Amino acid sequence: MQYLQKFITESHREFQALADTVWKLNCSIDDLYEEEKAKLAAYFPSNKELQALRWRHEGYILEQVIPKALNYSLIVFVHIELETRLMKLCNYLHESEKLPIKAKELNGQGVTKYLKYIESFFGANINKIDEIEDILSLGQIRNCIVHTNGFVNLSSNSAALNKIINQGKYLTKDKIDLRSGEQALIKLETTDDGERLKIDFHYPFILCGYASRFLESLVRSLKK
Repeated sequence: MQYLQKFITESHREFQALADTVWKLNCSIDDLYEEEKAKLAAYFPSNKELQALRWRHEGYILEQVIPKALNYSLIVFVHIELETRLMKLCNYLHESEKLPIKAKELNGQGVTKYLKYIESFFGANINKIDEIEDILSLGQIRNCIVHTNGFVNLSSNSAALNKIINQGKYLTKDKIDLRSGEQALIKLETTDDGERLKIDFHYPFILCGYASRFLESLVRSLKK
């Protein structure tokens, strides 16, 4: 199965590039911040009131809207990349092993369907694959973003989401300092419409490594 090693190498490359993209895009917010700050004195050199008025608008965009829109989008994209690579893996396994059905013929959706396919035909114990808890948590968080715009209270899986966030199940156990308290990478932000996911950009950044290691561990289990 020479293709499997190629698949691992490609997956590692794609998620490494995506992690770098996450970092670069978020760092660009700092540049925008400095640009907008400089405009205050340039546009209103002697009017502090107008400077404050403008910053209420620009500051809200830079500190709230852009980080939320960017990191929500990046989490969804990481999930899409993972799903696409699992689809590619299943298609290859179907062809090379001459399996009786294709993954798309199974019931279910996305990542869980492809994992079910691999588990069914290869006897892989998915629950023993490295990073599986993080990957399943990603699916729940992605669904909350896509279906309810991050509002946990509106999600049909609010109980599971609260458990994931409150117990830090979105990160592996060796990241204890980033799973709780002020350093937590995912928090529940109280709004007028209920509790909403507030996500630090280090989460999608770390997630890229998790996804890459998960795929490698999954493929290694097939080669045993």
